[in-house]
Amino acid sequence: MDPASNARPGAGARLRAAAVRFVSAPASPLPLGVLRIGLGLLLLSQALLVAGHLGEIYDSRGLLQAPVNDQFVLPWTPRVHWATRAFAALGLQESAAIRAVFALHLAAATAFLVGWRARLAAVAVWLTHLTLVSSSLGYCYGLDTFMRIALFYCVFAPVGHALSLDVLAGRVSGAPSFAARLALRALQLQLALVYAATGLEKASGVQWWDGEALWRSWMRADLGTIDFSWVASMPWVAKIGCWATLLVEVGYAVFIWIPRTRRPWALATIALHAGIGLTLGLVGFACIMMLFTACAWLVPSAPPLPRALRSSALTVAYDGSCRVCRAAVGLALQAGRHAFRPVGRNHARRLPGLPGAGATQMVSVDAAGRARTGAEAFLSMWAHALGWPALQRLAGLRLVGATYGLFARHRHAVCRAGCATGAAADTWAHGRARTP
Repeated sequence: MDPASNARPGAGARLRAAAVRFVSAPASPLPLGVLRIGLGLLLLSQALLVAGHLGEIYDSRGLLQAPVNDQFVLPWTPRVHWATRAFAALGLQESAAIRAVFALHLAAATAFLVGWRARLAAVAVWLTHLTLVSSSLGYCYGLDTFMRIALFYCVFAPVGHALSLDVLAGRVSGAPSFAARLALRALQLQLALVYAATGLEKASGVQWWDGEALWRSWMRADLGTIDFSWVASMPWVAKIGCWATLLVEVGYAVFIWIPRTRRPWALATIALHAGIGLTLGLVGFACIMMLFTACAWLVPSAPPLPRALRSSALTVAYDGSCRVCRAAVGLALQAGRHAFRPVGRNHARRLPGLPGAGATQMVSVDAAGRARTGAEAFLSMWAHALGWPALQRLAGLRLVGATYGLFARHRHAVCRAGCATGAAADTWAHGRARTP
């Protein structure tokens, strides 16, 4: 045998392999699911705030008319007055067209939030958001810019593969994937570039070194929400605030990648934006930036290890022939910081004290050997996965038990063709944890 064949790969080969793993190692779609839900809530909140002022913002006789607004918009960018002209040809009033576009935006945002046909919903909400923003530049600020960028990412990223109706319906898999890793890396890299560029630009001017930048922001009547006039007698407060901002933003591009400093730096960044929201009133902008950092760096993306599954303190038996049941268990396992072992319903009869119980309802057995069925088992699974023991208390509510019982009796009708009634599945949907 050639001794060279046993030689360790060179530095270049190891670097290339590490780069490939960096962008392609399968990742959980959970961070992207959390991102989708956060963006959906922000979209609906923003829409509800302007719902009573549609005429003032988008009407041809509003505060900023279309001919003026269009001077600052690219010619191909969709605008609301395109819809009003189309509706006018059908004999409908301008106000009706505006409300129709806005209603379509609300419907798309709602579908996006719950993850129903998430890919199509992402395309629809991105287009309607782009249309509304391009038609009202006088009312837009940083939130809208970052929202537009994020929604464009969501068109291609697997944001519907976690915490969504698509997963529950079995249309997509919640398994770790290359696409989830690539989308997550794109978000992380863009955030690092944004914070580095912003911090360096601020550092190039004297206002962020002598504290003037914060002082002027706090004193602006249209931004300041708290009386900071006392800082005039203590200028070092504004100076320290500016220095801390520069440190967090410039250091983000470096220290957020280091495992030991990642969490403290992410929390410092979130605290920075929380301060911006509280003191300057830019709540929407603060929320979306906190959401980005939390999803990119704090929400777990590493798939659970098989060893953790085997050594888990909780075993969950479920109906493996039911697509909705498999999806629910998959969601809990992907969300879980505390891994558990799911098994097919045939093996439920092996659980202590519950022969055959898993054939009709979910069963869980904890480390102490305590067995739970039905709603109690379902909630114990989520309490264990999320690390929220208090969640288990909901099982005592009659409404919770009745709702679970109604679903359990009709689950095969819910998942329709995806369920093989009466069939037994011996492995979890994604095959990561085989039954004993």
